Amino acid sequence: MTEDDIILFLLGAVGVITVIYLFHFFLWKKKERQCKNWSETTGEIISTKVHRTQLGTSGDEDLLSWMKYAYLEVQYKYTVDNKEYIGSRISYQKQVYIDPDEATLKYIQYAPEKKCKVYYNPLKPDEAILDKKTGLNKDVIIMIVIFLLFFGFFGGLMLILYLTENKF
Repeated sequence: MTEDDIILFLLGAVGVITVIYLFHFFLWKKKERQCKNWSETTGEIISTKVHRTQLGTSGDEDLLSWMKYAYLEVQYKYTVDNKEYIGSRISYQKQVYIDPDEATLKYIQYAPEKKCKVYYNPLKPDEAILDKKTGLNKDVIIMIVIFLLFFGFFGGLMLILYLTENKF
């Protein structure tokens, strides 16, 4: 197997992974559009927690240590047709905040014991969200980072091949 074959194989593998991520992303977007027509009721926040994390480790040597983000974990209760439900989804896509302080501000909006609007699927009342607006999908962030790393790696590899062998 030549170097060109290896590069073409890796490009093909990344292409397949990209298609899978895009398919997943568009399925979520379709579901997100459907929830725009859901019914509304009043609920109450039970608990809220801010999760702060980063890709990679905290060491300076790690390429991904700069990529910090945060997201909320929320539980709320709401009633439909005299039946109480517990929900945990804020929006149909998991909201990721690049600025962790923005997640803290959302925490205030979804503070425990606070009343809130709950949008639920009238056909499946146990399926509910608190916010119909779209959030930044964590998968999109991961896909962007993969693309940047992939093209950075292969761009560097191609440059090295060109400089060392004067071909490609």
